Amino acid sequence: MKKNGVTPKTTTTGTQKPATTVKKEETPKDVTEKLAKEAVGKTTPISIEDRMTAFDQLTGLANQRTRLKSKLEELNKFVFNNGANCEFSVKDEEGKTFKTTNNNLITLVTGILKDTLEERKTEIEAQIVKFQL
Repeated sequence: MKKNGVTPKTTTTGTQKPATTVKKEETPKDVTEKLAKEAVGKTTPISIEDRMTAFDQLTGLANQRTRLKSKLEELNKFVFNNGANCEFSVKDEEGKTFKTTNNNLITLVTGILKDTLEERKTEIEAQIVKFQL
C-alpha cells in the first residue's frame, strides 16, 4: 500500500549469504621471508673436513703473502746507480734471454714490479682478514 504516495520497501531477513573468508596463498617472497626468519640464529655445524679445507686455504693465502713480502724485501735491497755493474735480464722457457744495462729502463721495470707485488700483497691480506674458518 501506498502511504503518502510512497511505496514501502520490503525487507527480507535471513536471506543473506554468510561472508566467506578468502585464504591468501603464500607467494615465493613470503616463503623466502618465512624461511629467513626461521634460519636467523641457527648455525649449521661445520664438518671437520670442511674446516680442514678452509684451514688449508687460509694457510695457502698466508704462504702467498709471505712469498710476496720476501720478494718485495729482496727487490728493495737493490741499489741502482749509474755504474756499469747494473744489469737486468729475462729468460724464457726456450732459453732466449733479454738483457739490458740501461739504468732508466731497469728502474722503470723494477718500479712496476714493486707496485704489482705490493698490490697483490694487499689483496691477499684483505682476503686473509675477511677469511672465516
